[in-house]
Amino acid sequence: MPSRLQGQSFDKTEMGRDELQQANHPYDYPRDMDLKPLSGFHQQLLERILRRARDSREVIQRRFDSWGKIDETLQSFIPASEKEQEVKDADSRKPVSIVIPISYANMKTLLTFWNAAFLSQPPVFKYRAVDPSDTVKALLLEAVVQFQQERAKMALALNTQWRDGFSYGMGIIAPVWETKHWKRTSTVRETFTSRQTGLPLEGPGFERRKHAVRYEGNRLDSINPYMYLPDPNVPIDQVQRGEYVGWLYRTNRFELLNQEIDGTGWFNAKYLSAIDGRSSLSRDLEGKDTSDNFSSVYKQAGGPVRRSDNLSDVIYMYVNLIPQEWKLGPEATPQKWFFAVAGDQVILKAQPLGLDHNMFPVVVNAPDFDGYSVAPVSMLETIYGMQEIVDFLMNSHIANVRKAVNDMIVYDPLMINTKDIKSPTPGKLIRSRRAGFGRDLRGSIFQLPVTDVTANHIPNLSYVSGVMRQIVGATDTLQGMAQQRGERVSAREAGAIIGSSVSRGQQGARITGIMAMQDLGYMLASHTQQMMSIDQYVQIVGRTEDELRDEFGLTSDVMVSPFDISVNFDVQPLDPTIPGAESVQTWLTVLQIMGQSEQLLAQYDVNRILQHIARLEGAHNLSDFRLKVQPTEQVMADVQAGNLVPAGEVV
Repeated sequence: MPSRLQGQSFDKTEMGRDELQQANHPYDYPRDMDLKPLSGFHQQLLERILRRARDSREVIQRRFDSWGKIDETLQSFIPASEKEQEVKDADSRKPVSIVIPISYANMKTLLTFWNAAFLSQPPVFKYRAVDPSDTVKALLLEAVVQFQQERAKMALALNTQWRDGFSYGMGIIAPVWETKHWKRTSTVRETFTSRQTGLPLEGPGFERRKHAVRYEGNRLDSINPYMYLPDPNVPIDQVQRGEYVGWLYRTNRFELLNQEIDGTGWFNAKYLSAIDGRSSLSRDLEGKDTSDNFSSVYKQAGGPVRRSDNLSDVIYMYVNLIPQEWKLGPEATPQKWFFAVAGDQVILKAQPLGLDHNMFPVVVNAPDFDGYSVAPVSMLETIYGMQEIVDFLMNSHIANVRKAVNDMIVYDPLMINTKDIKSPTPGKLIRSRRAGFGRDLRGSIFQLPVTDVTANHIPNLSYVSGVMRQIVGATDTLQGMAQQRGERVSAREAGAIIGSSVSRGQQGARITGIMAMQDLGYMLASHTQQMMSIDQYVQIVGRTEDELRDEFGLTSDVMVSPFDISVNFDVQPLDPTIPGAESVQTWLTVLQIMGQSEQLLAQYDVNRILQHIARLEGAHNLSDFRLKVQPTEQVMADVQAGNLVPAGEVV
């Protein structure tokens, strides 16, 4: 029996068929393929792409319910029940049920650690040359990629990937090469030769607008896990072994028209005005639009945003295929192709990927993967049940307190005026009825005793929260909070505690470095070598600065050409050691021992050890204070020119 999702997709292709049939826009399609919408070849290729997208969607959507619950734990506000809404309407100051954001706090703690591990010591991606003679080229490639990382603000996409990994069990990004053009206006003076004197003269200035490349380099696109379309036949950590991988991206037809105008291989965008651009894949089995599920801002807004008639859901899909079998070309060996489909009806792009690294340009981070699952259980899912306990303990306590602060009174309505008792004003006067005149009314009214059965909920809440932190590794020490273990804690004991906490965090960071960051670093460098077309200045920073200055005499700002980075390289494994994780005292002891041994001084670079100690303490610019020693030849030349004089001759 076909799923409801498949039924929706089939019905969707029937919508706008008449409009597509009547529309006629001339296009020169690549490889002489007939990709006019509704043509036989177009529909055959379209069905191949949609079938893979549906297969993936049917697997990934099973996680939506769990992900939706995780989204609620990452915000303190939850929709109030009807009864609680009545309480809030009566008195807006009274508290109602909330989510205690402990899961959110744990996630932020680990995110802080990941940022310190990967981003605190540039360059983020480190490369080494396969041939030792190409060391300079590898270091320059490292500097260019670091420049792109800063210019394209890749840290934002990396944070999104890590956050999604903690929340949903997977975080996905796609490295994309982009070229930004601009028109630069400059004033130019025309020169001519005087007929009388024969000397060159300058004429009046005029403005000239020049079309130039403003920036070219890598950028990182974040992929919403709700919209991810992996091959369900391979585990989450083995994307490159799959037959295909893709995702759904919501945009508008004007952006797609602009891409078509840029001449980057896009076509058929003019046909989008004839169809409903939304995809059936953006709906779950209940028919609810899931394209905004990941956004807590959307949920807090209380409803859907205004829908535009120009929305377009585009399926981006990379497929490893044999062109001959797909009738895409004569090639009989596997190739990776890129396809784009809008609104489940119109193919917008179909071309070989053509990347030198021959990998799907998709990087997945799954820090809690099990090695087998397509969509593994996330870290926050493992503590979701305990998060519910924490919310129950707090909300039941709030409900009990709210009930306790309201007087529960038993009274005789024949003796006491009911209206006066209901009055909420303090210091009120309660009148008796005529039957109570002259009588002792203390027996006609009394308050029921109130027992707080939730008195232990707050201590229990603290205990459960501590267990949650231990499970995910967001311990008090990692959060910067020191537990009291006695009157005094020795330095060795404190160091052991900190080291254990950091080691727990480093385990997950090391998995991320191997699974995601290493592949990402390779793709960024390969894209740069393949597609960089203009020379650009880069700033030499970090370890690259020390090596290039000390060993090769290069300055801090270097002009790099595509030829300068043509090198066979390897990506160095990322070290997730954060500043402060190593013992500075140990390194100082080592340095002291070395200072007493001429043999050790001859074998080790004391200057580099000193710089390492400074970085551990947070001082990353020690090289700025190094004395500038000029070569002897340069000094003698300056003396002869009068630029330098002996110190004794200075008056």
